[in-house]
Amino acid sequence: MIWTAQIDQILEVGKPLFENGIKNWALKKEDALIAIEKINLLNIAILGGDVYKLIDDSLEPNYDNWYSDKMPGESSSDFIKRSYLKSREYIEGYQSNETNEIFFAIVPG
Repeated sequence: MIWTAQIDQILEVGKPLFENGIKNWALKKEDALIAIEKINLLNIAILGGDVYKLIDDSLEPNYDNWYSDKMPGESSSDFIKRSYLKSREYIEGYQSNETNEIFFAIVPG
């Protein structure tokens, strides 16, 4: 997995998941969409992500997620583009009655 200081700067606008034992951040929908755009501009694939719900000031996984695997014969640039589009489609289309309490953790790769 590719993880750089640039990735940290993009994702750290979210809530840290360190208390969950995860070196990542969970972002609100709008911030997640901005983050995947910035990651895409760095030519880094998005391997997927997890959805979290804010419960009593604590982020808890709700076990919804998405992922992208590189297909056989797929070029890196095509995979980066496809993984970005799949992430954008998933985040934009995610429906919940508790919109303000839903966060997305993005996994760059």
